[in-house]
Amino acid sequence: MARYYYSIERLSAPFSSLDCFTTVVERERPQVIQNYRYKLLLFLGGRVRLTIPRHGRWELRSGDAFLLPFNCKQHYDLDLDKADGHLHSLRISFDRERLDDGGSEPCAVGIFPEDDPIRFIRRHFSRLRHFPGILHEPERRLLAELEREALAGMPGYRFAAVGIIWQLLVSIARSRLSDRERSESDGDRAAFIADRANQYLEEHLSAGISLEEVAWDQRLSAEHVARVFKQATGSTIFQRLAWLRVEAAKELLVNTDDPVGRIAERVGFGSDIVMARNFRKVIGESPSHYRHRIRGRSRFQR
Repeated sequence: MARYYYSIERLSAPFSSLDCFTTVVERERPQVIQNYRYKLLLFLGGRVRLTIPRHGRWELRSGDAFLLPFNCKQHYDLDLDKADGHLHSLRISFDRERLDDGGSEPCAVGIFPEDDPIRFIRRHFSRLRHFPGILHEPERRLLAELEREALAGMPGYRFAAVGIIWQLLVSIARSRLSDRERSESDGDRAAFIADRANQYLEEHLSAGISLEEVAWDQRLSAEHVARVFKQATGSTIFQRLAWLRVEAAKELLVNTDDPVGRIAERVGFGSDIVMARNFRKVIGESPSHYRHRIRGRSRFQR
């Protein structure tokens, strides 16, 4: 038998509902619950043992969280010293159908897993997992705020509840990262930003490109993109842009008869003087000398 304190239905995706309740587990009679939800349980009071056939057995106590992402039978019992059969829990139920869709559609900005809500859930909350002692003072303050929103029922309380749930999930995900995982996560993010910036340069090679435009493509600050790009690649964005333009110009010099000035315009240098300066900096020779050298080699090889 469960006693409900509050519940919120029809939450926005990727959540479906929220329930806060107390269940009583008798020592002589273990409680068996058939789970049909994709849910995260936060334990606010009590101490019991949970057994899930073919998966394992866990001791659960106040401050723990437990993720159940699939249908299964939950066996609760009190075969523990000092076990308390009054189990006070908060249940966050996810929208399984929405999560199974796999995330948002690609957009012009590009989607990093940590920027997309569905992919974030799938990355951090997609497998059976016990989070021991995860609820500390910051999380308990959020839980208190969640209770106030649920009980007051003021306009917009569902939106407010979803915002608080997201804060809880982010806090739990961050607290479980090891130092190595934190480093890998930062590295993945930096690589994504650098790859996206490089893609933007390639797609807008012939245009006049500013650092602000490259950053706006990812809705980030210019200073942040410039710093992350340099850390990830060892080059500045404009050094990379010059190299890409030189590579594009090299191909046109060899495979077309366009004048050097025309090629400079096509690849974004604007003038033959600017292109010559960048050629010497990147490959150590002028565009004309490069064209004659490569074409001469091709004739000799024939």
